[in-house]
Amino acid sequence: MLFIYFSVIIWYNLYCIKYFDGGEIMYKNKKIFILGMARSGYEVAKLLSSDNEIFITDMKEQEKDKVEELEKLGVTVKICNDPIEYLDDSFDIMVKNPGIKYTHPCVVKAKELGIPVINEVEVAYHYIDKNVKIIGVTGSNGKTTTTSIIYEIMKKAFGDKVILAGNIGTPLCHYAKDIKKDSYLVMEISDHQLCDMYDFKTNVSVMTNIYECHTDFHDSHERYVMTKKKIFNNHSKDDIAIINMDNSEEMELTSDIVSTKEYFSCDNKTDCYYNDGFIYYKDEKYIDTSKIILKGNHNYQNIMCAILATKVYGVSDEIIKDVASTFSGVEHRLEYVGNINGREVYNDSKSTNTESTVIALNSFDKDTILIMGGTDRGHSFEELKEPMKHTKLVVAYGETKNRIKEFCDKIKIKCIVCDNLVEATGIAYDNSKEEDIILLSPACASWDQFPNFETRGKLFKDTILKYKKGLFLEKGKHIYMMGIGGISMSGIADILVNMGYKVSGSDRMESSVTDKLTSQGIKVFIPQSKDNITKDIDFIVYTAAIKDDNEEMIEAKKNNIPMMERGEFLGEITKLYSNTIGVAGTHGKTSTTSMLSCIFLKGNMDPTIQVGSMLKNINGNYRVGKSDTLIIEACEYCDSYLNFKQKSAIVLNIDNDHLDYFKNLDNIKKSFYEYVSHLPSDGYLVINNDDDNSNHLKEHTKAKVITYGINNKADYMADNIKFNKDGCGIFDVIYDNKNLGTIELSVPGRHNISNALSTVALSMAYGIDFNDIKEGLKDYEGAARRMEYKGEFMGAKVYDDYGHHPTEIEATAKAIHGMEHNETWVIFEPHTYSRAYKHKEAFAKVLSDFDHIIITDIYAARENNTYGIKEEDIIKEIKKYGKEAFHISDYDDIKTYLSEYVNKGDLILTLGAGYVTKLADLLVNKENE
Repeated sequence: MLFIYFSVIIWYNLYCIKYFDGGEIMYKNKKIFILGMARSGYEVAKLLSSDNEIFITDMKEQEKDKVEELEKLGVTVKICNDPIEYLDDSFDIMVKNPGIKYTHPCVVKAKELGIPVINEVEVAYHYIDKNVKIIGVTGSNGKTTTTSIIYEIMKKAFGDKVILAGNIGTPLCHYAKDIKKDSYLVMEISDHQLCDMYDFKTNVSVMTNIYECHTDFHDSHERYVMTKKKIFNNHSKDDIAIINMDNSEEMELTSDIVSTKEYFSCDNKTDCYYNDGFIYYKDEKYIDTSKIILKGNHNYQNIMCAILATKVYGVSDEIIKDVASTFSGVEHRLEYVGNINGREVYNDSKSTNTESTVIALNSFDKDTILIMGGTDRGHSFEELKEPMKHTKLVVAYGETKNRIKEFCDKIKIKCIVCDNLVEATGIAYDNSKEEDIILLSPACASWDQFPNFETRGKLFKDTILKYKKGLFLEKGKHIYMMGIGGISMSGIADILVNMGYKVSGSDRMESSVTDKLTSQGIKVFIPQSKDNITKDIDFIVYTAAIKDDNEEMIEAKKNNIPMMERGEFLGEITKLYSNTIGVAGTHGKTSTTSMLSCIFLKGNMDPTIQVGSMLKNINGNYRVGKSDTLIIEACEYCDSYLNFKQKSAIVLNIDNDHLDYFKNLDNIKKSFYEYVSHLPSDGYLVINNDDDNSNHLKEHTKAKVITYGINNKADYMADNIKFNKDGCGIFDVIYDNKNLGTIELSVPGRHNISNALSTVALSMAYGIDFNDIKEGLKDYEGAARRMEYKGEFMGAKVYDDYGHHPTEIEATAKAIHGMEHNETWVIFEPHTYSRAYKHKEAFAKVLSDFDHIIITDIYAARENNTYGIKEEDIIKEIKKYGKEAFHISDYDDIKTYLSEYVNKGDLILTLGAGYVTKLADLLVNKENE
């Protein structure tokens, strides 16, 4: 095996480097074999497809939309177990996924055929202007944290000129053609990547440390170390090498490099060092470590690396100190999960070797329960003996469990073995007591049971959080809400006040929602500030929009105030009601939750209500009832509804949405399957027989299943469907071949007949009289932003709708076709870059049903435009349907345009989930003026 490895390296140096001469030109008119798709292979294929013949292969099934996109670009995609049959001497270059070994049959055959083998970063480097400044970080431990701190400092100093890429962030090929020459690249570079890089060069190279690691990949520690050294390849004396003076092996390794060296240390005075509570830079006190969120010498070393790297580019002391002090850590690296019923829980899933676990254990001086295990690399655990002095129990799982047990028996520490992480987490909790530390720090790779350490860490967090008891705060305690002006958060605030808690909160700006909260006596701070976080706050609830760099979040962490994300906290509230009913589905949740609420109110069920929009019938988006029934809109995004404890649920449909999180439809289905699996046997699940993607839900639940449908046979069906002049549905309800009566809706569209039918089915199961159901649905006149009538502009009726997915827009368009009007005008604001990119063709199709189309700026929400999507791309697709469309950004310009062309009797629709609702108000206000 070593012979093969060395043969490949020698061959590459003799042949490949000579071959790669001439930069980007070498990637023209070539036949390229990409081995391994994943993120990096996908980006390479996209980058090279326009000028080359590309063949890409992988053993695992890939996301369907990515495969289809590559095939549209002319790329040949083969998913197969034995790709070697496609490799022959007609190929000019092989681009290998960094995780694939040199002993892979395809790599060996490429060598035999004289085909150069490189990786994604090496490809991208040849497209990048050589004036771009590159900071590269490698090392056995700490490289992700160090890279992240450097990136945050550089980002604050230079803004959008800074790009994060490499082993974390987005693959470099994604940016390669668009990086401007005055940009800065910050990259984490793994040893797997360094193996396949030859021309690549950094301007600043950071090596955090060197320990024994990845010998299963490199065959020997010596080969691993020499691979790490390649980060200094192609350096001159003008380039900077940042070296760990405390690591003797690293000092010896870098003794002969030509770079200008700068050192950091926790043991010696040097360029940057730690001593007696301070980090020093050039012998001057620089940062008081008591003011740093990250604790421990290993984190001080990471910060020192960042100081030295960013000082090279003249970043101000103020920015460096601010970011270094407030940086709260990297997910899965000694990540604080929370206080679980008195236990402090930490997720260190990124610990894939014993050195990382040593660091984690040395961070605590309290009784610790350690969860270990994973892929067996044959490493010794001996160096854990001393750091385990506070460990009272080890729970071992996976391939290494028996070897860990042998080690623990030897050093006389109790060890319990089990098969998997879920079981291990339960054992750890059951054997813990208040004030204990529960620490997942596996000291092993994740591959025996997980695709990566991120998946392992997420499962641990999800599992341990299920042990958290219900709202444990005493009545009268002070709960602070970051982002209190949101629709959901404001509803939670009112519920908490009615439950006897003191509530305050903050938001970025004033709104009608914050005004209403203030009028109810709830203190609302505008804007958000660290000064709002006072010592009398007992608990904090925050929205997903609140990031780690938010100054209130930073202050709260400094003060160790217990916190919980909104979705998780809402889940705790659901546990306080014995009859929680959730309304879920990709589309129609708000309208259906509102309908069901109106029925339960008419039926005197006195429910507490939490809905995702303003509902006229309750004069808001929430209502606090006195019964044990809670009706709640259950959103699937980020699996937040999995936190809810529910007795019954409606699932309206399952569709391709939120792909920034779910990635593909299969994952969305799996999420809904898990959602319905939580329902008890004495509850109800109402599902849509007209929705193919919902067909298998009944196989995943213990609840009693009730079906409804318009097109397909179901328990509850709609018959004799008609529409009035406003497009509102009138239909008979058929159950068990009997006509229960006629329903008349006050909201338009065939989709609302389907929504209403689901509420009829569940309400009947709860014993509500059909006449109350009928009257409740008649009372429902729509929720805010759901085909909401706003008024008139130039004699045209103005409606506002929240629809931001092609399926929702299609339903709205059909509803409008059933209404009386002349020409239709739609002003559409695409919501998120990922959705605009993935659905641009579908958006074009449904928007082309309108007579006149205006596209406003894409609403970014939580995203950066890593997709390169523009408004003009959607317009280009619309034109394929023979329709004109215009991109107009400014709302005043849109009003001017409409005032010139709109006629009396027309219908104007503002459409989207972002700011476009303000345009509807402006149009109506202008008319009123």
